[in-house]
Order: sequence, then C-alpha cells, then structure tokens
Amino acid sequence: MNKKAQEIGLAHSHFENSDGLESAGHMMTARDILILAERIYADFPEYYHYFGEKEFTFNNIKQGNRNPLLYKDIGVDGLKTGHLTVSGFGLVASAKQGDRRIFMVAHGMDSMQSRSDEATKLIEWAFQSFQNVKLAKAGDQLEQAPVWYGEADAVALTVAKDLVVTLPKGNQERSRPRRCSRGRCRRRSPPASRSASWSSPPAAAPPRCRWWRRRQSIGSASSVTSSRR
Repeated sequence: MNKKAQEIGLAHSHFENSDGLESAGHMMTARDILILAERIYADFPEYYHYFGEKEFTFNNIKQGNRNPLLYKDIGVDGLKTGHLTVSGFGLVASAKQGDRRIFMVAHGMDSMQSRSDEATKLIEWAFQSFQNVKLAKAGDQLEQAPVWYGEADAVALTVAKDLVVTLPKGNQERSRPRRCSRGRCRRRSPPASRSASWSSPPAAAPPRCRWWRRRQSIGSASSVTSSRR
C-alpha cells in the first residue's frame, strides 16, 4: 500500500493497516485523501457508481449508506465517511451539478450531525461561489514564437488541450495571457547551405504561457506549436 501510495502521489501518507483504524504511524492528510478520491473517480469509473448506492442487501440484511449527503438534493454521488479519535468525524465527498464536478474533504467535526451540516455548507458554497472558466482552447493561437534557421520566421503557439480553471464568480472580465516565457524554436539541423563550422543555438523548452487577473496568476500551461500562422 505504501509503495502504491507514493506512485500515485500520496506524498504525506503512511499505512500500517488496510482497515484504516488508528495505529501508531498510520496517517493521511486531507490533501492526500482528496488526491485518492480523484484517482478513484478517474481510474475506476466502472466501480464508482457503488459509492452512490443508498442501500445494500446481503443475506437478507439491509444496510444503508452512511454518507448523509446522498440523501440531500445537492448532487452528491460518493464517497466515504470516517471517524477516528484523533481526527473526529470526517467525510470525503464528490458532487456534480451541471457539467461541473467537485471533490471535498472535511475532518474534525464533533458529531455525525455536525459532519453532515458542515459538509453540506462546503459543497453548496463551492457551487454557488465558484465557476469554471476556459482560459484557452486547444488549437487557438496565443502568440507567435520566433524561429532560428527555420523555414518560417515564426510559428504560432497554442495549448495541447483546453485550459480550464476554477475562479470566484463575479470576475467575468476577460483574462489574457501576458507574454509567454521568452524562447525560440529551432530546426533540428542547420540549412544545407551553412558551413561545417555552423553551431546550433542552444535548445529551449517550449515557452510557457501564464494568465493573470488583477495582478494575480490564475493559470499557466506549456505551449505547443500550431500549424496556423
């Protein structure tokens, strides 16, 4: 478990058992629980629906799902409640409203009712106060990058995939990238007309574009070259 935890980015977790019960040295941070929840959703979509089942019957015994948020109309479809003496009552949840999904981790509540109430407030606040904003669309030209010894003097820069960030609602003004990090693209080899003493310029990483709003960085992405000019 500890080896796999490191592989998937759980940098601040250590497991002493597989049941999650209290044990010396056994720990997970809230951030690591969030990472694990996101990986479960992304890596095992065929099993994720089990977290949303409200009841399960086995051997004529019916058991209800202990996640209280499943019974509220706020879009929750997972994941897990928990309780330990050292961390109190906690919950990791995921909810979807429209085309937006959020993940939430809360710990330290002093009762099951408090856990339900505070988790509900967090989820409602997240949906009501924030929105997803597309800063850049894959393929759209962001800027021109100069080229050394190329067939063209410059190439268009874009992003490999859409760049979407979550921002507070009410900030509707358009965000533009400040200049992408300075850099040049170059051919792998010099033109045939160059002499043998020609030396190529140093290789440069693809320029990185960063978006700003009100002097605060809100997103960044490595650029790729586009066929558009």
